Amino acid sequence: MNRVRYYQKRRKKRKRIIIAYILRTLVGLMLIAILSLLICGGLFIYRMFVPSPAAIPVNRETSNIISAVNISLRKEEAVEFTVILDAGHGGKDIGTSSGSIYEKDINLRVAERVEQYLQEKGVRVVRIREDDTFYSLDERVNITNNAAADLFVSIHCNYYKKDAKIKGFECYYYPGSQEGKKYADSIMAEITASHITSARGTREEQFVVIRHSNIPAVLLEIGYLSNAEECKKLTNENYVDQLSKVIVEGIEKKIHKEETV
Repeated sequence: MNRVRYYQKRRKKRKRIIIAYILRTLVGLMLIAILSLLICGGLFIYRMFVPSPAAIPVNRETSNIISAVNISLRKEEAVEFTVILDAGHGGKDIGTSSGSIYEKDINLRVAERVEQYLQEKGVRVVRIREDDTFYSLDERVNITNNAAADLFVSIHCNYYKKDAKIKGFECYYYPGSQEGKKYADSIMAEITASHITSARGTREEQFVVIRHSNIPAVLLEIGYLSNAEECKKLTNENYVDQLSKVIVEGIEKKIHKEETV
């Protein structure tokens, strides 16, 4: 009888041990699952707010542009500084507009003049858009990050329908980019000194083309098409010429300042 009780107690003890091990295993698996979900969630949130430029696909046309840019750069060994000019919008993307006046056309004309005056000062220029062609933001970022360049400049026009009186020049750089801020400040200083238009200052912003640029980058809002006076000026060739010279002066002064440091 005592022997029977002994074996019964032994079986119960073994059963409790097995149940305890099973519970511990289940708890452990649950903790691992929760930890995995937390890690995955953290990575997902991180990628949402800090997307990787390397993940942007490069199509055949963009790849050809990048190759042509780098081949040209290797041939021009005397060139010490290269600027990538991005005329905002293009093709099916007209940008903002005022009647039949399209932002994409003004951006392109200013980019052409800025290129001309930069070249006259010995700066090499790579234009992402040389005609009325559409390039996605991803393509512009890829061209910028795969070309051996020193500065990215994107040219745009502004529009504010709530107040047509607002006008002027604004310059944006990515938050935390000290070099981007220096170029923005230099360009804005020249705009202010020229009195060619209202200087609305430099500002931080997370526009895609400057956020994902691997080199110092600025985005210029050269005027408001919602303001009748400024819209008219931006379609005037003489004004576009003067404005382009002032922009180039701002870029050049920053370049020379760095060379003398």
